[in-house]
Amino acid sequence: MEITLATQERIKVLELRLRIEKVAMEAYKTVCQIQGDVSTNSVGARLSFVLGLVPEESRHETLGIIRLARHVYVKSSDVLHGRSNMMNIPDVIVTEWQLIVSRLEDTLRGSQ
Repeated sequence: MEITLATQERIKVLELRLRIEKVAMEAYKTVCQIQGDVSTNSVGARLSFVLGLVPEESRHETLGIIRLARHVYVKSSDVLHGRSNMMNIPDVIVTEWQLIVSRLEDTLRGSQ
């Protein structure tokens, strides 16, 4: 069975969603000094903890990245759960989302 291009794009969207969840949970655990696993509840809110990992002079830019990541997280949910009219999401949007998530991950890595 061959995987269609549309399915491949949705798999990429799922991967982005999981990467955002990972950053949110890692930032939350680091700032709150939590050992062990935490649930993936409240990902949008937990992304705020990334701000606690960056120097003050980087917070404005980081806040922008967090806002974009929240947007990607919500829109990816819509795509994956069929609530979007963009079930076959264009590659250019997926590429833009990948750049946003990479910047978010770079922010987390730069703080460690």
